[in-house]
Amino acid sequence: MPYIRTEDAVRWSVGNPVVASGVTQDGVTITGLQLDYSDDELEWLESIAGMANGFNPLPASGWIERDIAYGHGDDIVIVRRNHSRDNNDPVTDTANYIAKNHSQIQWQTDEVVHKGLKRWYNGTRYKCLIAHITEAGLEPSTTPTHWQEIAK
Repeated sequence: MPYIRTEDAVRWSVGNPVVASGVTQDGVTITGLQLDYSDDELEWLESIAGMANGFNPLPASGWIERDIAYGHGDDIVIVRRNHSRDNNDPVTDTANYIAKNHSQIQWQTDEVVHKGLKRWYNGTRYKCLIAHITEAGLEPSTTPTHWQEIAK
């Protein structure tokens, strides 16, 4: 499992294996490992570049779930939302996947976002303040309770 889910956030982790026990103010205690983690998907993907062989390969077809990381070629992709796998290249299908070559992850509707995730909206970068499902009418520029503008 490449991530640790706390009550309100997902932390993408680098370590093999990830072992968690107990609870801290951040929600988990990591024991017996040096573990690097990030709440930024692109930062995490960059830190594990070339480690695709340690992940299950992206299935060619079938239903795939959000927040799962798969090996794809020499790299790793994260499934952005639940969907039925088709022939689209996950490196270019930014609606359904996050890949390290994506310089900006754009905000979109119908995505489960976790506290700390970063998205771009109308040329501005935002950080998610509260876990929620994105929807029309709750765009980052109009919902300061959900999103905070951050430096690029």
